[in-house]
Amino acid sequence: MTFRAHRLSQPLGILCLLLSSELIAGERLLVTPSYQLKMDSRCAEGEVSCAHYTLQGRERHSGEPLMLQGRSMHTTCADGETPCRFLGYRFDAPERSFLITEDGLLNIYLGDSLILHEQGRWEDEPALERERNQ
Repeated sequence: MTFRAHRLSQPLGILCLLLSSELIAGERLLVTPSYQLKMDSRCAEGEVSCAHYTLQGRERHSGEPLMLQGRSMHTTCADGETPCRFLGYRFDAPERSFLITEDGLLNIYLGDSLILHEQGRWEDEPALERERNQ
């Protein structure tokens, strides 16, 4: 490989790495009666427990924006440490905690008090765009 070809292959390799990490990182959209939420994962594929989720969205009636960092939640295996069954996601704000299950259930807590319990549905982005445009 010539020096020039090597210099050109480095940026291409970096671009491929970035694109592959974008494919590994997943986005999911959850729509409930009160919220429209986009969840983004920056976790490596196959990582069982992950603390690198971002939740952004808005309250559907007031338009109040939301941006939180969170993690996945799991039960622990018999050894008391290894993550086992997946339970969902947790996002903490200064006053509220958002818990989202895999089946689209949204629970919002104020301290220990449940203040919102809604069933949502996971959407793909094109379907959500079609819904907004109708």
